[in-house]
Amino acid sequence: DGGEHSNLESPRVLSIRSFHRRKGVDLVSALPCLAGARPGTSFLPRTRMTTETLADRKQKEEAVKMTIMQRLIETGEKDRLKELLRQKLIDSGWRDDLKEYCKEVIRKKGLEKITVDELVAEITPRGRATVPDEVKTELLQNIRKFLQAT
Repeated sequence: DGGEHSNLESPRVLSIRSFHRRKGVDLVSALPCLAGARPGTSFLPRTRMTTETLADRKQKEEAVKMTIMQRLIETGEKDRLKELLRQKLIDSGWRDDLKEYCKEVIRKKGLEKITVDELVAEITPRGRATVPDEVKTELLQNIRKFLQAT
C-alpha cells in the first residue's frame, strides 16, 4: 500500500491508513481519536478552512451585523451612539487635528486642483488611524451594553 502515499515514512501510519481504508473509515476524521483527542475534535488547524466554510462564516457574520444594525436603528441607539462619538472626537481634539490636516492637504495640492472625493480619500486613512483608543473602547462598551440589554 505504498503507491500514492509513499511519502509517508512510518509503517504505522501506512498500516493505520490501510486499516481504515479497508474498514471504510475516513482517515482524516479518525486521526484525532488516534491521537487521543475527544471524538468530533477537528485534526486540522482552526485557521485552515475550506472556501465554502469561509463563505458561510462571512454570510453569517453579515447577517449578524445587519441584525445588530437594524436593532440599533429601530431603538434610536445608532443616533445616540453617533452623537456620543461626535462629541468624544471633538473633546479629544481629534476633529481639530483632522481639520488642520485637511487644510494642509488643500494648501499642498491647491484648492483648484483637488476634489472633495480626493480630499476624503486622502484624509480617511489618517482619520481612522488617529481615533483615540479611549474613544474606541468607550463606544465598543456602549454597543456591548446595548446588545446585552436587548
